[in-house]
Amino acid sequence: IISRNFSSIFFKPILGIYRTQKLKHAKAQLEKEVAIRTFQLRQEKEKVENSNIRITQQSNELASERDKVFYINEMLENKNREQTQTSAEVLTLLDIKLIQALNIKANGTAAKDGMDIALCKIDFTKKTLKFSGAKRPLYFLKKQENPEIEIIPGDRIGIGEKSSNNNNYDFKDHFVPLKTGDRVYIFSDGYIDQFGGEKNKKFLGKQFRDIIMELISTPMTDQRQVFSTTIDKWKGTNNEQTDDILVIGIEI
Repeated sequence: IISRNFSSIFFKPILGIYRTQKLKHAKAQLEKEVAIRTFQLRQEKEKVENSNIRITQQSNELASERDKVFYINEMLENKNREQTQTSAEVLTLLDIKLIQALNIKANGTAAKDGMDIALCKIDFTKKTLKFSGAKRPLYFLKKQENPEIEIIPGDRIGIGEKSSNNNNYDFKDHFVPLKTGDRVYIFSDGYIDQFGGEKNKKFLGKQFRDIIMELISTPMTDQRQVFSTTIDKWKGTNNEQTDDILVIGIEI
Protein backbone atom coordinates (compact mmCIF):
# COMPACT_ATOMS: atom_id res chain seq x y z
CA ILE A 1 0.00 0.00 0.00
CA ILE A 2 2.79 2.35 0.90
CA SER A 3 4.62 1.52 -2.37
CA ARG A 4 1.46 2.02 -4.42
CA ASN A 5 0.68 5.36 -2.78
CA PHE A 6 4.28 6.48 -3.15
CA SER A 7 4.22 5.66 -6.83
CA SER A 8 1.00 7.57 -7.29
CA ILE A 9 2.30 10.59 -5.42
CA PHE A 10 5.64 10.54 -7.26
CA PHE A 11 4.45 10.23 -10.88
CA LYS A 12 1.63 12.72 -10.83
CA PRO A 13 3.91 15.78 -10.28
CA ILE A 14 6.34 14.46 -12.90
CA LEU A 15 3.59 14.21 -15.51
CA GLY A 16 2.31 17.64 -14.54
CA ILE A 17 5.75 19.20 -14.98
CA TYR A 18 6.20 17.44 -18.36
CA ARG A 19 2.87 18.72 -19.67
CA THR A 20 3.69 22.26 -18.48
CA GLN A 21 7.07 22.21 -20.24
CA LYS A 22 5.46 20.82 -23.38
CA LEU A 23 2.87 23.60 -23.36
CA LYS A 24 5.56 26.22 -22.80
CA HIS A 25 7.58 24.84 -25.70
CA ALA A 26 4.51 24.80 -27.97
CA LYS A 27 3.66 28.35 -26.92
CA ALA A 28 7.23 29.54 -27.61
CA GLN A 29 7.21 27.82 -31.01
CA LEU A 30 3.84 29.39 -31.85
CA GLU A 31 5.07 32.84 -30.79
CA LYS A 32 8.15 32.37 -32.96
CA GLU A 33 6.03 31.38 -35.97
CA VAL A 34 3.68 34.31 -35.36
CA ALA A 35 6.65 36.68 -35.16
CA ILE A 36 8.10 35.34 -38.42
CA ARG A 37 4.75 35.57 -40.20
CA THR A 38 4.15 39.05 -38.80
CA PHE A 39 7.56 40.13 -40.15
CA GLN A 40 6.75 38.60 -43.55
CA LEU A 41 3.38 40.35 -43.66
CA ARG A 42 5.03 43.63 -42.71
CA GLN A 43 7.53 43.19 -45.54
CA GLU A 44 4.74 42.36 -47.99
CA LYS A 45 2.80 45.40 -46.82
CA GLU A 46 5.84 47.65 -47.32
CA LYS A 47 6.40 46.13 -50.74
CA VAL A 48 2.78 46.84 -51.73
CA GLU A 49 2.98 50.38 -50.33
CA ASN A 50 6.24 51.03 -52.21
CA SER A 51 4.67 49.57 -55.34
CA ASN A 52 1.68 51.89 -54.93
CA ILE A 53 4.05 54.83 -54.52
CA ARG A 54 5.88 53.86 -57.71
CA ILE A 55 2.59 53.44 -59.56
CA THR A 56 1.49 56.89 -58.40
CA GLN A 57 4.82 58.39 -59.46
CA GLN A 58 4.64 56.62 -62.81
CA SER A 59 1.05 57.81 -63.28
CA ASN A 60 2.11 61.39 -62.57
CA GLU A 61 5.05 61.06 -64.96
CA LEU A 62 2.79 59.60 -67.64
CA ALA A 63 0.31 62.42 -67.16
CA SER A 64 3.11 64.96 -67.53
CA GLU A 65 4.44 63.23 -70.63
CA ARG A 66 0.91 62.96 -72.04
CA ASP A 67 0.46 66.71 -71.65
CA LYS A 68 3.76 67.32 -73.41
CA VAL A 69 2.93 64.95 -76.26
CA PHE A 70 -0.54 66.46 -76.64
CA TYR A 71 0.96 69.93 -76.87
CA ILE A 72 3.64 68.79 -79.32
CA ASN A 73 1.11 67.08 -81.58
CA GLU A 74 -1.16 70.12 -81.55
CA MET A 75 1.71 72.44 -82.43
CA LEU A 76 3.11 70.17 -85.14
CA GLU A 77 -0.30 69.76 -86.77
CA ASN A 78 -0.68 73.53 -86.94
CA LYS A 79 2.81 74.02 -88.30
CA ASN A 80 2.51 71.22 -90.84
CA ARG A 81 -0.46 73.05 -92.32
CA GLU A 82 1.75 76.07 -92.88
CA GLN A 83 4.57 73.97 -94.39
CA THR A 84 7.16 76.68 -93.72
CA GLN A 85 9.20 75.35 -90.80
CA THR A 86 12.27 73.18 -91.01
CA SER A 87 12.71 70.53 -88.33
CA ALA A 88 15.18 72.83 -86.51
CA GLU A 89 12.73 75.71 -86.56
CA VAL A 90 10.04 73.44 -85.15
CA LEU A 91 12.31 72.45 -82.24
CA THR A 92 13.24 76.06 -81.57
CA LEU A 93 9.60 77.13 -81.53
CA LEU A 94 8.65 74.12 -79.43
CA ASP A 95 11.35 75.02 -76.90
CA ILE A 96 9.83 78.47 -76.45
CA LYS A 97 6.19 77.41 -76.45
CA LEU A 98 6.67 74.44 -74.16
CA ILE A 99 8.28 76.61 -71.51
CA GLN A 100 5.38 79.05 -71.73
CA ALA A 101 2.74 76.30 -71.63
CA LEU A 102 4.19 74.20 -68.83
CA ASN A 103 5.76 76.98 -66.77
CA ILE A 104 9.12 75.26 -66.75
CA LYS A 105 10.83 78.49 -65.76
CA ALA A 106 9.32 79.95 -62.61
CA ASN A 107 10.54 82.49 -60.05
CA GLY A 108 13.67 83.10 -62.06
CA THR A 109 14.80 79.49 -61.71
CA ALA A 110 15.92 77.70 -64.85
CA ALA A 111 14.85 74.18 -65.66
CA LYS A 112 17.26 71.51 -64.50
CA ASP A 113 16.47 69.19 -67.37
CA GLY A 114 14.58 69.23 -70.61
CA MET A 115 12.85 66.92 -73.03
CA ASP A 116 14.70 64.87 -75.62
CA ILE A 117 13.30 64.74 -79.15
CA ALA A 118 14.30 63.27 -82.50
CA LEU A 119 12.25 64.95 -85.24
CA CYS A 120 12.18 63.95 -88.91
CA LYS A 121 10.41 65.59 -91.83
CA ILE A 122 10.31 63.41 -94.93
CA ASP A 123 9.53 64.69 -98.42
CA PHE A 124 8.50 61.57 -100.30
CA THR A 125 8.31 63.44 -103.62
CA LYS A 126 11.86 64.79 -103.44
CA LYS A 127 13.03 61.81 -101.38
CA THR A 128 14.78 63.90 -98.78
CA LEU A 129 14.79 63.79 -95.00
CA LYS A 130 15.31 66.73 -92.66
CA PHE A 131 16.38 65.78 -89.18
CA SER A 132 16.87 67.76 -85.98
CA GLY A 133 17.55 66.28 -82.59
CA ALA A 134 17.42 67.57 -79.05
CA LYS A 135 19.93 65.25 -77.35
CA ARG A 136 18.90 62.41 -79.65
CA PRO A 137 20.67 61.08 -82.76
CA LEU A 138 19.41 59.50 -85.95
CA TYR A 139 20.84 56.22 -87.22
CA PHE A 140 20.82 56.06 -91.02
CA LEU A 141 21.36 52.72 -92.75
CA LYS A 142 21.88 53.30 -96.45
CA LYS A 143 21.05 50.43 -98.77
CA GLN A 144 24.28 49.55 -100.55
CA GLU A 145 26.62 46.64 -101.17
CA ASN A 146 28.50 47.13 -97.89
CA PRO A 147 25.98 48.87 -95.64
CA GLU A 148 27.17 50.94 -92.70
CA ILE A 149 25.29 52.92 -90.10
CA GLU A 150 25.77 56.66 -90.31
CA ILE A 151 25.23 58.36 -86.95
CA ILE A 152 23.69 61.81 -87.37
CA PRO A 153 24.02 63.48 -83.97
CA GLY A 154 21.40 65.72 -82.44
CA ASP A 155 22.21 68.94 -80.62
CA ARG A 156 23.45 68.63 -77.06
CA ILE A 157 20.59 70.54 -75.52
CA GLY A 158 17.05 69.45 -74.70
CA ILE A 159 13.70 71.06 -75.30
CA GLY A 160 13.09 73.41 -72.40
CA GLU A 161 16.79 74.06 -71.79
CA LYS A 162 17.54 76.52 -74.56
CA SER A 163 15.16 79.32 -73.57
CA SER A 164 15.01 78.61 -69.85
CA ASN A 165 18.80 78.88 -69.56
CA ASN A 166 19.03 81.90 -71.88
CA ASN A 167 21.09 79.83 -74.27
CA ASN A 168 21.67 81.32 -77.73
CA TYR A 169 22.46 77.92 -79.19
CA ASP A 170 20.30 77.13 -82.24
CA PHE A 171 19.07 73.71 -83.24
CA LYS A 172 20.55 72.50 -86.51
CA ASP A 173 18.99 70.89 -89.58
CA HIS A 174 20.52 67.83 -91.16
CA PHE A 175 19.57 66.98 -94.76
CA VAL A 176 19.68 63.35 -95.87
CA PRO A 177 18.99 62.21 -99.46
CA LEU A 178 16.94 59.03 -99.56
CA LYS A 179 16.70 56.01 -101.85
CA THR A 180 14.36 53.05 -101.86
CA GLY A 181 15.49 50.54 -99.27
CA ASP A 182 17.21 53.03 -96.97
CA ARG A 183 16.38 52.66 -93.29
CA VAL A 184 16.09 55.29 -90.56
CA TYR A 185 16.05 54.68 -86.81
CA ILE A 186 15.24 57.14 -84.04
CA PHE A 187 14.80 56.16 -80.39
CA SER A 188 14.52 57.37 -76.83
CA ASP A 189 17.51 57.01 -74.52
CA GLY A 190 15.63 54.51 -72.37
CA TYR A 191 16.74 51.62 -74.57
CA ILE A 192 20.48 52.23 -74.57
CA ASP A 193 20.48 53.41 -70.92
CA GLN A 194 18.85 50.21 -69.66
CA PHE A 195 20.91 48.44 -67.00
CA GLY A 196 21.39 44.70 -67.23
CA GLY A 197 23.64 41.95 -68.49
CA GLU A 198 26.14 39.95 -66.45
CA LYS A 199 27.89 43.08 -65.12
CA ASN A 200 24.69 45.15 -64.73
CA LYS A 201 25.86 47.88 -67.10
CA LYS A 202 24.06 50.08 -69.62
CA PHE A 203 23.11 48.56 -72.96
CA LEU A 204 24.73 51.48 -74.86
CA GLY A 205 24.59 52.52 -78.50
CA LYS A 206 27.10 50.02 -79.87
CA GLN A 207 24.91 47.05 -79.01
CA PHE A 208 21.91 48.91 -80.41
CA ARG A 209 23.75 49.39 -83.72
CA ASP A 210 24.79 45.73 -83.66
CA ILE A 211 21.11 44.77 -83.55
CA ILE A 212 20.38 46.97 -86.56
CA MET A 213 23.21 45.38 -88.54
CA GLU A 214 22.08 41.88 -87.57
CA LEU A 215 18.58 42.72 -88.83
CA ILE A 216 19.62 43.90 -92.29
CA SER A 217 17.81 40.98 -93.92
CA THR A 218 14.85 41.12 -91.53
CA PRO A 219 11.67 42.96 -92.61
CA MET A 220 10.84 46.01 -90.53
CA THR A 221 7.57 44.43 -89.41
CA ASP A 222 9.51 41.60 -87.73
CA GLN A 223 12.14 43.76 -86.06
CA ARG A 224 9.95 44.97 -83.20
CA GLN A 225 9.89 41.54 -81.57
CA VAL A 226 13.69 41.27 -81.79
CA PHE A 227 14.25 44.68 -80.16
CA SER A 228 11.70 43.86 -77.45
CA THR A 229 13.07 40.39 -76.67
CA THR A 230 16.68 41.62 -76.66
CA ILE A 231 16.10 44.39 -74.11
CA ASP A 232 13.93 42.16 -71.90
CA LYS A 233 16.67 39.53 -71.83
CA TRP A 234 19.29 42.21 -71.09
CA LYS A 235 17.20 43.69 -68.27
CA GLY A 236 16.63 40.31 -66.67
CA THR A 237 14.46 39.76 -63.62
CA ASN A 238 16.47 41.79 -61.10
CA ASN A 239 16.32 45.19 -62.84
CA GLU A 240 13.40 47.52 -63.32
CA GLN A 241 12.98 49.43 -66.55
CA THR A 242 15.29 52.44 -66.33
CA ASP A 243 13.29 54.88 -68.44
CA ASP A 244 10.66 55.11 -71.16
CA ILE A 245 11.53 53.04 -74.24
CA LEU A 246 10.53 53.93 -77.77
CA VAL A 247 12.16 52.76 -81.00
CA ILE A 248 10.95 53.90 -84.42
CA GLY A 249 12.30 52.28 -87.56
CA ILE A 250 11.35 53.35 -91.10
CA GLU A 251 12.24 51.77 -94.42
CA ILE A 252 11.85 53.96 -97.49
